[in-house]
Amino acid sequence: MGKTVDQALWYPSVMLEEMQSVAETAGHSVAWVVDQTWSHAKAEVAKLDGSAPWRAEKVFDAHYADSDKVKHMLALPASMMDEVKGEAARLDRSMSWLVARAWCVARDQLGQSNSATTGA
Repeated sequence: MGKTVDQALWYPSVMLEEMQSVAETAGHSVAWVVDQTWSHAKAEVAKLDGSAPWRAEKVFDAHYADSDKVKHMLALPASMMDEVKGEAARLDRSMSWLVARAWCVARDQLGQSNSATTGA
């Protein structure tokens, strides 16, 4: 594994609970889930130009917008954080905003399609 950096990110509490559930099921850490999230979503993020709404916004608004935000400290791969920082700056958004929306894109692929937030 390459170099890691400690990074605090803010998530809706319900989203963090989902990430923790995926981590537990997979036998990994939440940092691993965030890394997998970014791997699944970064190609879509790279296509964003900031002018059109992102499909992740609909998921976020439907499932997470009213949830309290919580801060979570993670040791994440430095290369991943460099990518997130670059995309967040390009889109004029925070890293927390970007990772939360990336989760909205990747959550179905990572096993949260029938989470408590969907009512399923």
